[in-house]
Amino acid sequence: MSAAYVWSSPHPRGRNEFAAFRRAFTLTKRPSRAEFHLFADTRYRLTVNGVIVGHGPARFKRHAPEYDTHDLAPFLRVGENVIGVLVNSHGDGTFLSDPGAGGFIAWGTCPTAASAAAPDRPGSAPIDLATPGAWLACSKTGYARWTMPFSFAIGPGEAFDSRVLPEGWDAPGFLPPAGLWQPAVPPATPDDHGPLTPRSIPPLQEVADRAPQQSHRLALLRPPANVFSTTLTDFAPGLRSVAIGLTLHAPRAGDYTLELSLAHLVVNGVVQATLPPVPDFHPRENTERQTLRVSLVAGENHLWAVCPIRARMVEFALGWATDADLPAPTAVGVTAASTAPADEHARTLAATHPSSSASAPAPELHPLTLTAGPDALPAYLARGWSTPARRTPEGVFPWRAGAPDEAATWVCDFGREVLVRVEVEFEARAGTTLDLTYSERPTADGRTHVGFQTARMLDRCVARGGRQRWTTFHPRGFRY
Repeated sequence: MSAAYVWSSPHPRGRNEFAAFRRAFTLTKRPSRAEFHLFADTRYRLTVNGVIVGHGPARFKRHAPEYDTHDLAPFLRVGENVIGVLVNSHGDGTFLSDPGAGGFIAWGTCPTAASAAAPDRPGSAPIDLATPGAWLACSKTGYARWTMPFSFAIGPGEAFDSRVLPEGWDAPGFLPPAGLWQPAVPPATPDDHGPLTPRSIPPLQEVADRAPQQSHRLALLRPPANVFSTTLTDFAPGLRSVAIGLTLHAPRAGDYTLELSLAHLVVNGVVQATLPPVPDFHPRENTERQTLRVSLVAGENHLWAVCPIRARMVEFALGWATDADLPAPTAVGVTAASTAPADEHARTLAATHPSSSASAPAPELHPLTLTAGPDALPAYLARGWSTPARRTPEGVFPWRAGAPDEAATWVCDFGREVLVRVEVEFEARAGTTLDLTYSERPTADGRTHVGFQTARMLDRCVARGGRQRWTTFHPRGFRY
């Protein structure tokens, strides 16, 4: 086997990186069989001429990877053909994979191809499909790297901006822009995967025969306009908390109602809000939004929001109702991350650095930018900070959101537990956000529980405009 591992760059970045690979070739005759072998770390989607052929590989250890074999012949045609492979590298360790960098390797031949020397003679010059060969790669896939994982066991959720990766990139007729698509390259450091062996278990069968048995619609009350957020990423493994320093000017002294993402809040040197202990916190549902009554002095108030680092990242939001009469907070900075738990970190800051002001003695601070408005909220915070309300029956497809800027939620009951890749066909303006959450338990008011034991079950697609079909890259298990 002459194939080698490749990626979209010589230095795979690790955590939750996506890369698209494309191999175009021309046939003068359809083959009766065309075996294609591939393996990718961590997961792949294989298409031929824009049609999904399969997903894989089976769960593996890096020292014992197993490759898949697909017969491409039923999907090939006379003329131009394109094999597309979209790969997601988890990078960080999960219950599905070991920690490590991404990689893709493939090999096989197509026995009836046209050659440059004899383009009109069937059966000449079998095409070699091995990597790197004539494979092209693209790292601009539209999938965000820094999304929260579903849980400690499962990899990050999907946040896909479909405006980035052009429709039809894996089909004939697409001309790959030279600046975005480059030859796939071997990694700069030696690959540490063990010897490849054939898949030891059959793949799961994917059948398009599941649809909601019933559904209803909820109006969606959006987050308050006065919400400010930021996302901090790329923390080293082992770091557990980080503190965000803010100043907030109150027009008068008194108690104010603030809303806060999961964090310990220190106000003017006093710890005013703490997360519950872990045993109490785990069973809670939909916990990404706390409502707090906080005592503020007239004028400048100094706040530390001490956030737990989860999956090497932090999503933070602070907000209040419009009638709270508070101006936008000022971002002072963010401390160096700590190995201490967030509650201990908060108590230490309260005792040693009660002021977050840049002019007061404080830990070394790094620059921080807060973004205003609900549209800037990270995907899972946006879900937690939106309030569904006013249930109405809606059991007939297609669903309609109503006015172009109207937000709505549909709750779908599939009648039983399913393990599926969710496929949604929809029509929307470019930039419209479609979020999917998953649950196994309904609430009395028609919503669903999401977030049990700190799980963060959400996938997002941003519409490219017009009619399109979106299929989640990873399978999801749920009833609702």
